[in-house]
Amino acid sequence: MLLKQADYPLKLAYYDAMNGRYSLSDQQDRDYSTSRYGYSGEQQFVKMTAGYSHAVKLWDITLSFKSSAQYDVLVIHQRKICHYDIKNFKGNYYFKDSQLFSHYDNIITNPELQLDKAHHLLNEVAARHGYEVESYIVNINTDFHLKGIYNEKKWLFRGQLLHHLKRYQSFNRNYEDNIEMGKYLMNNHQPFIHLNQPIMTDFSLMQPGVKCQQCMAMLNLSERSHKKVSCPTCGKVYWLNEVVTSSVKELYYLKNKPITLSETLKWCDGVSRATVSRILNQHFKKDGHTKGAKYYL
Repeated sequence: MLLKQADYPLKLAYYDAMNGRYSLSDQQDRDYSTSRYGYSGEQQFVKMTAGYSHAVKLWDITLSFKSSAQYDVLVIHQRKICHYDIKNFKGNYYFKDSQLFSHYDNIITNPELQLDKAHHLLNEVAARHGYEVESYIVNINTDFHLKGIYNEKKWLFRGQLLHHLKRYQSFNRNYEDNIEMGKYLMNNHQPFIHLNQPIMTDFSLMQPGVKCQQCMAMLNLSERSHKKVSCPTCGKVYWLNEVVTSSVKELYYLKNKPITLSETLKWCDGVSRATVSRILNQHFKKDGHTKGAKYYL
């Protein structure tokens, strides 16, 4: 059971929205790529656990008690909580003098130290509820190779995962208690909103308009049927409501603050007031009831 689903990362939502509206800098492009790799790795691991219905899974949770730590995936089964720190590194890496290096000799933050910090916090919380904790660094990428001296008990490689996850096949007599433990952890979830932010670009530089989500070209909404619009570049056909909704959400992410009806109409030039109003009321929360009402996700 996937008790907690991860939200799509704000950083990725921002770069997705920016793509096609303004050129990403080299630094933004690297940040975008790294974030996509990381999120993709977590998706792959969660998908691999999908068949184990007797285990309770929490994807992306941050706990703050005496200290704080972020957990990619927690799996609760029987009287044990397993913490998985997912890495999607690619290529050759090596440990030297307790430091991790990439094949370009770049120093990577030692994942074992991060794992230990998170483990100790979770273990302290779990022990109060009668649970044990195990923590692992998961290397989800098949093209990852590690050399040097490291703690093998803390590392799981892609080829080991299927065998490792079979531990969750057994009947779980503590399933209901596991759900309650998962809910307790969720109730103490305090995400680091101020961390992991995108590298922002001045909003005034962004190209407005309704964007094709496949090729990132801007759509000409004057050439459309009543409910559908086709991309002049790649030919993809959209329901008008679908593609406008995506672009309104992009406006929100790029502004990084609540939006108004008037600025949304300007952003979606060519879309009727009725359509924009309906989308805002259906997909956004509303603060205020006058013409200056603000909409947010």
